[in-house]
Amino acid sequence: DTPSKDPAATSQEDLKAIDLLATERLIAVYGSKNAAPSAKTASTKWVESV
Repeated sequence: DTPSKDPAATSQEDLKAIDLLATERLIAVYGSKNAAPSAKTASTKWVESV
Protein backbone atom coordinates (compact mmCIF):
# COMPACT_ATOMS: atom_id res chain seq x y z
CA ASP A 1 0.00 0.00 0.00
CA THR A 2 1.26 3.45 -0.93
CA PRO A 3 -0.61 6.13 1.04
CA SER A 4 0.67 8.83 -1.33
CA LYS A 5 -1.42 7.37 -4.15
CA ASP A 6 -4.87 8.87 -4.68
CA PRO A 7 -7.49 6.14 -4.10
CA ALA A 8 -9.88 7.83 -6.54
CA ALA A 9 -7.25 7.76 -9.28
CA THR A 10 -6.51 4.11 -8.53
CA SER A 11 -10.17 3.15 -8.76
CA GLN A 12 -10.50 5.05 -12.04
CA GLU A 13 -7.51 3.12 -13.42
CA ASP A 14 -9.06 -0.12 -12.18
CA LEU A 15 -12.35 0.74 -13.89
CA LYS A 16 -10.51 1.42 -17.15
CA ALA A 17 -8.68 -1.90 -16.85
CA ILE A 18 -11.93 -3.74 -16.12
CA ASP A 19 -13.64 -1.98 -19.04
CA LEU A 20 -10.77 -2.97 -21.33
CA LEU A 21 -10.92 -6.59 -20.19
CA ALA A 22 -14.68 -6.67 -20.72
CA THR A 23 -14.25 -5.24 -24.21
CA GLU A 24 -11.57 -7.81 -25.08
CA ARG A 25 -13.78 -10.61 -23.77
CA LEU A 26 -16.73 -9.38 -25.84
CA ILE A 27 -14.56 -9.19 -28.95
CA ALA A 28 -13.45 -12.77 -28.29
CA VAL A 29 -17.06 -13.90 -27.87
CA TYR A 30 -18.59 -11.97 -30.76
CA GLY A 31 -15.59 -12.43 -33.05
CA SER A 32 -15.19 -8.76 -33.93
CA LYS A 33 -15.36 -5.28 -32.48
CA ASN A 34 -18.23 -4.39 -34.82
CA ALA A 35 -20.41 -7.29 -33.65
CA ALA A 36 -19.72 -6.71 -29.96
CA PRO A 37 -21.87 -4.31 -27.96
CA SER A 38 -20.01 -1.76 -25.87
CA ALA A 39 -18.54 -3.07 -22.64
CA LYS A 40 -20.58 -0.57 -20.62
CA THR A 41 -23.84 -1.73 -22.21
CA ALA A 42 -22.99 -5.39 -21.71
CA SER A 43 -21.82 -4.97 -18.12
CA THR A 44 -24.96 -2.98 -17.30
CA LYS A 45 -27.14 -5.73 -18.75
CA TRP A 46 -25.10 -8.35 -16.91
CA VAL A 47 -25.50 -6.51 -13.60
CA GLU A 48 -29.25 -6.17 -14.18
CA SER A 49 -29.61 -9.84 -15.06
CA VAL A 50 -27.86 -11.07 -11.91
